[in-house]
Amino acid sequence: MRLRSYTSLLSIDAADSLRPPGFDLMLILVAALSAVLTVLQPVTDPASLTVIALDPTLAATALFLAFRAGAGLTSLAESGILQVYLAYPVSRAGLALTLWASRILAPALILVLAPVTVAAVIHYPIVAANPARLAAAVAGYLLQALLYGTGFALIALKSRNSGMASLLSLAFYFTYTATGIILIVLSASLGKETLGEIGYALLLYRAVTNYLHSKAAATLNASTPTVTLLGETQPWQLAVVPALLAAMLAAYILYYTRRLEV
Repeated sequence: MRLRSYTSLLSIDAADSLRPPGFDLMLILVAALSAVLTVLQPVTDPASLTVIALDPTLAATALFLAFRAGAGLTSLAESGILQVYLAYPVSRAGLALTLWASRILAPALILVLAPVTVAAVIHYPIVAANPARLAAAVAGYLLQALLYGTGFALIALKSRNSGMASLLSLAFYFTYTATGIILIVLSASLGKETLGEIGYALLLYRAVTNYLHSKAAATLNASTPTVTLLGETQPWQLAVVPALLAAMLAAYILYYTRRLEV
């Protein structure tokens, strides 16, 4: 009975968060764009394929989550729908996770996997040669998208206004992303390696692809000494975004269980 309540609630809320035509148009756009980009640009390995396909997709996914996840969670409280959800025989922690799954996890999964699947079909021989590299690179983009979406959810819970939630979510996304990029650029111009390491740590998808390219370059360098190796990714850089995501998700669940008022 309890499981049926969760699945029913998940399907009802997912129907709202993934409702057409907005989600359908976004899905078609990112899939078509990734197909065009991967055909126009040279692809040498699965990691490069992922970068070409998912760099623009990540930005589109973040914008979608800002409006459908961040502002959407606020609109549930504004419209009184959240009170109806709370009447379901589910715990508050279970409700929080269900809404996170329907508003953040499901859209992020679909928007990230759809375009890279199209690109993988187009370049099947390259992907088939090393599918693990593709999976690792995609995981970096997916976790980054979930970090953005969970951050948007926390902003929505505090703002309690859908318009303000959208604006603050966009501000968070651009500030966070710009900070990582600026640190990487400053590291190159100032020669401060630590700044670049922090920048890559904030942008997990960059850290993962840098790690994959470094391994490939190291293998090639063994037989070709003239090949220049990329900077080696440190284990802590790969752990920063997952740790931030876990902390944000814990804070999100805690808010629902301890402080949520409707």
